[in-house]
Formats: sequence, structure tokens, C-alpha cells
Amino acid sequence: MNPGKQFEKDFQSSAGWDIEIERLKDAAGWSDGENTRFTPSNIADFVLYDGNSEKKELFYVELKSYKGKSIPFGNFNIKHLVKLEEKAKKIGVRSIVVFNPRDIEKVYYADAADVTEYMLDQARINGRKSIPLEWIQSKHEVQGEKKKIHFKYDLTSITRR
Repeated sequence: MNPGKQFEKDFQSSAGWDIEIERLKDAAGWSDGENTRFTPSNIADFVLYDGNSEKKELFYVELKSYKGKSIPFGNFNIKHLVKLEEKAKKIGVRSIVVFNPRDIEKVYYADAADVTEYMLDQARINGRKSIPLEWIQSKHEVQGEKKKIHFKYDLTSITRR
């Protein structure tokens, strides 16, 4: 299984009895494989709800797993991030991007709006083409524990912050 899919699986299996998590499946592509992204995609990878949190927030969660010291802007769709931002304008809704820089075996998250703002500002001002690990590490860490090979994450470090 590729590392990104394994990260998704570990993330989903980390939800305890008190956290509702739903994987939103992208529609399958069709044709001869040349335009498989023609079909619409979902707003996020997961929808997450913690009924025991004080804030009672619904989370739209986009996961990004990558290798290296930065994640290229090309791994993001700005229009998609803007749609996530729109969702977060509603009371009780948050949209986040969860980063899995595999080289350091830690996981962080940031609000989708912060990711969009960083990308647009840095591209315009500095001509950057990627988000550096230092910026990601300045965001919120998701507590995790490595179990032999796979990880178990404390999703309450997202929902009860």
C-alpha cells in the first residue's frame, strides 16, 4: 500500500468510539485513463465530529502525506482550498489540512485558510513554490504513537484544542 493511503487508513482507524469519522470517496475516473480527474471530487478526505468536545465542531479534513523538506504547491488545488474555506465560514465548522511529512514521522495541521494565505502570499511575494517543513512545524501537532509499523493518532488533539 502506498504511504499516503496508509496514512489515510491510520488516521481513520485512530478515531475512538466518541469520534465520528467518515471517509469521503472521490468518484472513480472513466475513459481510457487520460482524463480520470474529469469527474468531480469531494470537498475533503474526511469529515470528523467529536461529540464529547466542548465546542461541538464539525471538521472537514484534507490529508497531505509527502516525503522531503517541503510540500510543493502543485500538491494542492487552490480552488479546492477556497471551497474548504467557504465551509469554515459557518458556525461550528472548521476546515483543516493535516500534513504528514514522512521523513520526521510527525503530523501537524493548519486551518485551510492559513494554508491558502501562505501559498498565495509566498508565491506572489517571494516566488516560492512549496510549503517548507518549518512553516508546517509552526502549526498544531497531532499527537501520535508508532505501533511497530503503523501509527495511532490522538484525534482529540485536533477536536478538543
